[in-house]
Amino acid sequence: MTSSNSANTSPGHRRWLAPGALLVTVLVAYMNRLNISLALPAITAEFGWSVAESGAYGGRLLGLFYIGYAASNVLLSGPAARMGVRRSMVLMMVLFSACTMLGGLVAGSLALLIGSRLLLGIAQGPHFPLMTTLTKHWFPPRERSRANGIFIGGMLIAPLLTPVLFVPVVELWGWRVMLFTVGAGGLLVSLPGLLLLIYDTPRHAPFVSHEEAAYIEANMETDEPVERDWRFLCSASFWLASLIAILNNFTVFGVMFWLPIYFTKTHHLPFSDLWYAATLPYFIGFAGLGVMAWLGDALNRRVLLAGIGYLLTAGCVFFAAISGHVFMAIAWFAVAVFFQFAYGAQEFAILQRILPRSAISNGAGIYNGIAVLGGGLLSTEGIGRIVEYTGTYTAGLLSVVVGATATGLVLLYLSRSLKY
Repeated sequence: MTSSNSANTSPGHRRWLAPGALLVTVLVAYMNRLNISLALPAITAEFGWSVAESGAYGGRLLGLFYIGYAASNVLLSGPAARMGVRRSMVLMMVLFSACTMLGGLVAGSLALLIGSRLLLGIAQGPHFPLMTTLTKHWFPPRERSRANGIFIGGMLIAPLLTPVLFVPVVELWGWRVMLFTVGAGGLLVSLPGLLLLIYDTPRHAPFVSHEEAAYIEANMETDEPVERDWRFLCSASFWLASLIAILNNFTVFGVMFWLPIYFTKTHHLPFSDLWYAATLPYFIGFAGLGVMAWLGDALNRRVLLAGIGYLLTAGCVFFAAISGHVFMAIAWFAVAVFFQFAYGAQEFAILQRILPRSAISNGAGIYNGIAVLGGGLLSTEGIGRIVEYTGTYTAGLLSVVVGATATGLVLLYLSRSLKY
């Protein structure tokens, strides 16, 4: 509910610079996550793992990140927000960049390498809750799909750029040097935007006019509690949204983390060709993100739109998994990513609608922690076990079809009560 005296025309648009800076932080954060899946074929070859061993050890290497990440979401998001979004995000970027570089130092030991991934997860934990908090404070409800969509774009750019930038590094100097490059380079790229453009509220930002800040405040929800409370824990919509997020993460991470080794082992694609096979679907995803973010704000039926999109995603992943030709598989994955953003562009707008401003940091931390722990472990350990026991990566991807179908059905159920 917004103020009846709200102006319909914004006196400025400087607030849209902030999601642009957040986009860079998401890009860097996902590069720090994804580098290990890109290195997995090289790690498998170096340690001489079989398919079953790569499923088991690779699942643990990928999965322990999410244990640290989930715990950090739940335990540290509230304190980080109280310390200040700007200050906390700067500290977080420094810490998780250092953790990635640490992985390069200890890579001779699988146990220590896995430990560095646990620390990376802890350092990255409050990232999305902090961005959700900032977006809730900076943008009225009718602008949030687009505002969230801008920084979510970093999730697409990272899979596009990571293979292009770092496959040559792995081939020339090895995967350990690649970890140093990702950690140090990401820190240098992300810090300037954070320091110049990220402030806790529009009122604190020197580049936002008083008139624009007043417009933002006038168009915010006016029926929300001011004092911090935990009543959202009794909301059925909050727990349904959390279940959807678990299923979504299983689907997205299942494809994202296992796609490189699926192409190299199942379709026998040369490692040097991963740059186009693993990135092309995300080029199409950009179109999906733009179209779906616009449709979400225009139609104001974000949950229903997301449910329909996810059922289409399930069908596309199925055809990709059973395709006998690598180029057809790439094409089907591309269409799947397009339709997945029917939900991806709306996810945080839906959460921001459910949670009041007084609970956004703690609520987003619990939500993201549950979603990442459940979906992350299912997509790494779960799919890893399926690969281990079946001896085929195709079976792992078929399990993603089940997850995507379930996501779509639960979204359609939630759309009956949450008409936003």
